[in-house]
Amino acid sequence: MKTAFLILLMIASIWAVAHPGIGIVMDSKGNVYYTDLTQVLKIDLRGNKSVVVKNVHTHELYIDSNDNVFGEHLWYGGGKTDDWWHYVWRLTPNGSLEKIVPPTKGFRSQHSFVKDVHDNSYWVDDTKHGCLRLRKNPHNQSVVKPVDSCFNKIHWLHVSRAGNLYFTNGNHLVRVDQTGHVKPLAKVVNTHATAQKNNDQYISGLSTDAAENVYVADYTARVVRKVDRYGNVSVFQTTRTPWSPAGTLMGRNGDFWLLECSSTNEVRVEKISKDGTRTIY
Repeated sequence: MKTAFLILLMIASIWAVAHPGIGIVMDSKGNVYYTDLTQVLKIDLRGNKSVVVKNVHTHELYIDSNDNVFGEHLWYGGGKTDDWWHYVWRLTPNGSLEKIVPPTKGFRSQHSFVKDVHDNSYWVDDTKHGCLRLRKNPHNQSVVKPVDSCFNKIHWLHVSRAGNLYFTNGNHLVRVDQTGHVKPLAKVVNTHATAQKNNDQYISGLSTDAAENVYVADYTARVVRKVDRYGNVSVFQTTRTPWSPAGTLMGRNGDFWLLECSSTNEVRVEKISKDGTRTIY
């Protein structure tokens, strides 16, 4: 098994509840699952849409090699203690739903939805020094020396099928290869005037294709940017008002899937086929 780096995703509560969901995944048969922050829906091979997990607030989804879909439910408990709670669930291919992490006080910090093909998890660990560093081992928390760098604005992570890790650090895209080499790949610039002060918060929805091109959803600018393995950035797709891209997915057959959110918090999925045909679900 190749060496993997484990990273813990620790997101502040404001970020967790304010940003649209990015979770969109595809199983081995080509069925697509996505979140609208109130439930998880499925688009089957015929284009039929159905709800498969009800009443769950999850921003991310993960699907393993056995077509099990994973997500969470995050909710505000209220009361004098001002508590947040969560649990983690798993949906099997036969439709069975179970909680694999029971209702737990606080935000999710011990279970990641960013995993590689070997089921290694990735997340961001907030150090005592106030910066974020890549970690190697969940037991002794030893720091991977080539990656012992400080990143202060890591928000979203993605690991490719080849085992390379990508993450956003502010409005920059960074790659960590399987040897631990860190390379700032590109500056993914949000060009919308109102987002200049906080443009990193609108860049999300990372995905990759077989050639290790990275697709990044620039929510406010309403574009998907493509970053090739050399760091060249181009506009790959656009969305029209009031829709903005939040999550991205490149299908194995070359179809590109977009999870989109509107200014009124509606959610839809759009498929852009290889021939350019756009289908809305």
